[in-house]
Order: sequence, then structure tokens, then C-alpha cells
Amino acid sequence: MTFQFQGQPLPNPFPGEYQFVRQIGSGAFGQVWEARDLNLDITVALKTILFSRPDPKAEHALERLRSEAKLVASVRHPNVVLVRTWRETDTRDVEHYLVMDFVRGGSLLDVIQASGPLPWERAVRYAADIGEALSAVHKRGIVHRDVKPANILWDSAADEARLTDFGISARFADHLAGVAGSLPYMAPEAFQGSVEPPVDVYALSATLYRLVTGEVPFVADKDGNHIAEVRRGLPLIDPRLAGVPVAVEQLIRDGLNHDTATRPVLTKFVEDLRGELNRSLADTVVKIDAAPPGAPAVIGPVRIAVERFDGRGYQPVAASFHAAPQLATRDMKKVPPTPRTAEVRTGDRVRIRVTLDQDGYLTVFNIGPTGNLNLLYPDDPSGPQQRLAAGRPVDVCEVKFEPPAGKERVFAFWSRDPLPLGTDDLRSLAADPLAPMTRAHTATRDMKKVQTSLRNLPASEWHAVGLELDHQGR
Repeated sequence: MTFQFQGQPLPNPFPGEYQFVRQIGSGAFGQVWEARDLNLDITVALKTILFSRPDPKAEHALERLRSEAKLVASVRHPNVVLVRTWRETDTRDVEHYLVMDFVRGGSLLDVIQASGPLPWERAVRYAADIGEALSAVHKRGIVHRDVKPANILWDSAADEARLTDFGISARFADHLAGVAGSLPYMAPEAFQGSVEPPVDVYALSATLYRLVTGEVPFVADKDGNHIAEVRRGLPLIDPRLAGVPVAVEQLIRDGLNHDTATRPVLTKFVEDLRGELNRSLADTVVKIDAAPPGAPAVIGPVRIAVERFDGRGYQPVAASFHAAPQLATRDMKKVPPTPRTAEVRTGDRVRIRVTLDQDGYLTVFNIGPTGNLNLLYPDDPSGPQQRLAAGRPVDVCEVKFEPPAGKERVFAFWSRDPLPLGTDDLRSLAADPLAPMTRAHTATRDMKKVQTSLRNLPASEWHAVGLELDHQGR
């Protein structure tokens, strides 16, 4: 039987093993096909690797690519497209195929071209996830070198971003054409042949900029013009970034720095992205009143107070009543207000105290500078939740601040009845996740669980407040 797609016969290089369904992509160095693995009865993606066989340089590139494909195949990360195998046809003109998981949903480039820029929280979540995927790949000694929205697939069923196309074009460009990469996403040092991890940090930053604005950060039609634009940097006030928090804008600017010595390393870049994302997820849950300075405090059924030990006893530092003032350059419809901030320094002994003004149940979390989510109260999530009486302060924790410095968020939930989070959910919020996901990666998913559980409660049945701790070091 001959299969066809758009009137053209489909390839049949592996009879009885794979049934080609349709072409879903193409480029200078190959095509991508949706196919059916007939032995496993699953849908896969097959990427053809095209090259000029008589060219010894291409042969060398192919061997290098095959070796790196083996390393990528050993990476098990939820945001890396799984490489299943490498296949070659048993014919005179040997064809090479990379067999990968099929991701239904298209690329992130397809998504923003169809629907416009992404909300910043969604874009940062994808970028942080891809950053952690890159970290896993870097540990294998592989630099991607072509990170861009077109090489990040969107799993529409799971709403996950997954990294693919590990430098296939770059490997061949090295040996056949010189400079590798896609111009708007290329770091300046890539034009001098650098294949070090900072090029991926730059590309990820440029990708995040594209996702939140719909535009590339620097527009240039020649290599030299592009480098000059990158060195000049983004405008001091970039109206295209008004829909993201100030801290996220600064991270994007840092990642686009032309100087590799100043550009953040990948792990730090991802930690900071994740921290800003997870703290923002907390801010969208808590009911923050964005009142101007000096406005009357808004009293709810739950209050957080931070107290510092001064050698004689604990003295008040800040309490959670209303938000800090916002900058006029932000679009407040897209950027959540920041709660009141308590400044602390390394070495400070601090007590966090929560008071309920109505009888009910208490749950307290904090999100650290790197985005880790910790359950502070109740101490034992597996035991029965205790109903608390109004007016009796609960000393949630006493802590001495240690590095790393940075911002963290404490947020407390009052609910008339226990939160609709099961014991297993609460336990997972308090525990380390299984590899390969980081605690911060898992925290993003756990915050989604909290948000989902609260949607099942009437607004009058729960209240949450937040307080920012700005750990400034010594």
C-alpha cells in the first residue's frame, strides 16, 4: 500500500516499523515527520538528517551529532524532548533519522504567531523550565547553541514547554558554513565561534523577550549590525516590557548583556527567574490591597507579623496589611502588586507570628530566593489539622538568616474549614521532589495545586495575605 500526504507519496524507509503520517517541519538540514511506531503503537517524530555524502567534513559533523544524540538520549527531564533512537536506512544512499517523542501543540513560535505574546507568568514558567532542561544537558557537555521559540515545543495537553533540536544545524554549520545559530538569538561571542554555556543564556533571554513582547530584542539585518545593537543594549525605558515585573525585566536585561563576564550563569539565571515566578504566583493568590503609603491598613481575618530579636526580645519589623507602591512604568493589569516588605540582614534572628481574627484553620508557606516552596505550618501535614481560636498568636517559626540573600515571600491562609488539599498534597509541599526536577520546579506545580484548590471555595470561606522579606546580606 502506498500512503500519500497532500497528493505526494509518503516515505517508507522502515517497512513494518514506522508508518509516516505527515510532514510537520523542514529546514536546511532536514525534515520532521509525524509517524507511527508500529511495534509500540505510539506516535513519534522522525527527523531526517540530510547532508552531502561525499563531503568528509559533513561526515565528521554527522559522527559528532550521532555521539551527542546518544548523550541527549540519556537525559531524562520533563522539559527535554526524549530522543528514542538513531536509525539508518539499509540502502545504497544511506539516510539518517533521529526518532523522538512526538509533542502535539507545535512550537512556541507557532503559539505566539497565532495568539500574540504570552502572559509573563506563562512565558517565565516556560523559560525557567527550559533553563533547567539546558542545565541537565550542559552537565552532559552539550551546549544547545540554537535556543529559540521555534526549537521549543509546546505540549498542549500538559501545558509544558519542551526543548528539542539539539544543535543539528549548528553541528553542520561548524563544518560547512562557519557561524551557527539564528541571528536574533545569537550572543555576540557566538560570531567568534564560542560554544560555551553563556551563548545559551543569551538565547534563552532573547527567547523570553520574544515570548512576552512578540518581538525580538534587537533588529538587525547583518551580523555586525546585530553585535552593535546588542552592545548598545535595550532602551533605558522599554515600553514593550511594561507588562512584566521590574525584577523580571532586569533579569532579561542581564541575560542579554554582551559581556559574558557580567551575564549571569545559567543556574543563577534560572533560580532568579523561578524565584520571581513562584513569588508572583503567591501574590496572585493572596488578597493584597494596593493602597498608597500612609493609607489605612486593611484588616482581614489573618495577619502576618515579622519581629527581629534585638538582644532583649523580639521587636516588630513589618506586618501584612497592604501592598508597596508600584512604579508608573508597569501595566498593573498584568503585574500583581508587591506586598509590604520587611528588610532583614544575614545573621538576623527573626520570628514570624501569625494571628487569626476569626476562628478557623491556618496554613503558612514561604517561597525562598531560588523559588523553593516550604510548608511552615502545620508542622505535621500528615496529622489532623487543628482549628485555632481567634486572637491567639501562632509563632510559626524562628529563624536566623543565612545566605543566599534575596527576596522571599511568606503567605498565610485562613480558611473556615481545612483547605481542600489532601494529606498527600500537603506532604508533597513540605518534601523534596524526586529527581530530575528541582524543588523550585516542583514548587511552581504545587502553587498551581493551591490555586486550583482555592477555586473550589467561596470567597467568604478563605483569606490569604503575603509579606515580602528582603534579605539584603550583611
